[in-house]
Amino acid sequence: MSIEKREWLQRVMEELTYDEVERIKGVVESLKAVVDSSEPVNEDKLGEMEGMLEDLVDTVENIDNAKSFALVGGFPPLVKAMADKEQIGLASKAIEVLSALVQNHPYCQDEAMKFDVIPLLCSWIEQGVGPDTPTVLTKIAVKALSAVSSLVRGYKPGETYFKKKCGGIALLLRCISATLNPRMQRKALFMLRAVYLKDKPGTVLAATNGLPSKLEGQPRQPGLFEVLCKMCGSDDIDLRENAFAACDEMLGHFPNSLLHFNQQSPTLQDVASRRMKEIRDMEKDKREQFEEELKTCLTILMRCKKGLFHPTYEFQVVDPSLTLPGGLEVNMSFDDGKNKARIAESWKFSTKVQWSDGMSDFVAVPVSRHMKIMDLRQLFSDKLFAPVEKISMRTTATLEPLSDTDTVETSDLFNLGAVVNVSGSSVDYFKASEGPKSSNSPARPSDSIFQAGEATTNENLTGKGVRMSYLDKS
Repeated sequence: MSIEKREWLQRVMEELTYDEVERIKGVVESLKAVVDSSEPVNEDKLGEMEGMLEDLVDTVENIDNAKSFALVGGFPPLVKAMADKEQIGLASKAIEVLSALVQNHPYCQDEAMKFDVIPLLCSWIEQGVGPDTPTVLTKIAVKALSAVSSLVRGYKPGETYFKKKCGGIALLLRCISATLNPRMQRKALFMLRAVYLKDKPGTVLAATNGLPSKLEGQPRQPGLFEVLCKMCGSDDIDLRENAFAACDEMLGHFPNSLLHFNQQSPTLQDVASRRMKEIRDMEKDKREQFEEELKTCLTILMRCKKGLFHPTYEFQVVDPSLTLPGGLEVNMSFDDGKNKARIAESWKFSTKVQWSDGMSDFVAVPVSRHMKIMDLRQLFSDKLFAPVEKISMRTTATLEPLSDTDTVETSDLFNLGAVVNVSGSSVDYFKASEGPKSSNSPARPSDSIFQAGEATTNENLTGKGVRMSYLDKS
C-alpha cells in the first residue's frame, strides 16, 4: 500500500472513531438530561431516549466503544436509569446496554462493580419471578438475569459478590422453579452451570447451598437436586439437555451427589433410563438430533450404577467398585487386602442453619452415635444463642421434623443429614463475631465451616471425622 493510501485510510479510521465517540457522548448527555430532570419527562422524549439506548447496544459491543462509554461518564446516568422502577421501558433498555458493556470486558466490569449494579439487577430479577408475575416484569427480569450473567461469568469479583451477597444458587433456583418462562429457566440453568458446576469446589458449594428450605410463613423452596430432576423431564429441548448435562457434571465433580439424586421421586437414574428408552424408540432420522443427550444419559446411568458405599457404625468390607464417602473411620488390612470402613463413634456434624429472618450459616457440632436429637438441638442452642424451643431439625430431602427421641444413629444422620431452622433473628449469632474469641465461647461465624450468606469452603475443617451433613468434600 502506498504512503498516500495509508494516510488516507488512517484519516478515515480516525474520523470514524471520532464520530463513534461523539455519538456516545451525545447519548450520555441526553440520558443525563432525562434521568436528572426535575420535571416529568414526556412520552415522546422517553421514547426517543429508549430508541437511542437501543441503538447504543450495538455500538458498545465493540470493546473500544464500551471503554469510551465509561470514560465519558456513561455509567452514572445509565445506572440511574436502570434503577427507575417507574419508567420500566427506559430501565429495560438501560439494562440491555449494561449487558453489552460488561460482556467479556474487565475494564467495564470493574466500572460496573463500583456502582453496585448486581444488587440492583437482582432486585429486578426477584420482581419478575413467579407464575403470576406481569409479562412486562418477567421480560425485564430475563434481561437483568442476562446482564448479571455477563457481569459475573469469568470475572472473579463479580462471581464472588453474587455468590455471597445476592442469593447466588437460591436466586437461580427460584428463576428455574418459580417461573413458567422458558427463557428465564434456560438462562438461569446456563448460568448455574457456568458459575457453579465448572469445577469441584463450585459443585460442592452449589450442592451444599442448594438444599431445600422452609421459612416461617413461606412456601417450601425446592432444592437443587429436586429442580434438576424435574427439568430433566421438561418438554423444552434446550432446558432438558442442559439439566441432564448439569446432573452429569455434578456426579462427575462430586460423586456424593448421588445420595441426593437417589432421594428424589423419580430418581435421576429412573429419569435418565426413561429418556434413553424414548430416544432409542425413535425413528433413526429423528433420533440423530438427540445423540448428545443420549450419550449424557448413558454417562449418568454409568455413574449411578457405580453406587456409593453406605456406612454404618459397624465395620463393613468396602467393595472396590463403590465410591467411599469422606469422614469415615477406615481400617486398611495388609493381610487379605480388604479395606473396612465404618462411621466413627464420635464425629463432627456440620449443617446449614437457617434463621427466620432469611440469614443462614454452616455450623459444626460434635455428635456421638447414641446422642439423642433433643441433646443435639441443645448443642445448636448453645452455639446459636437461641432458646432450644426455637430450634428445629428437619431431614434434608423431605424437610420432615426429626423426633427428639431419635438418636444420631437411628435417624441415620451421617447418611441422610438434616437442616436446622431457628425461629427468630440471627442478630445475636452474627454479632458474636465482633467479640473476643476464647476456647470456651460458642461458635461464631468465623468458627463455622461456611460464612454467612453463600458458603465458602474452609479446608482446615475437613477430613476424617468431619461430616458436612450428607455432603462430603473429599
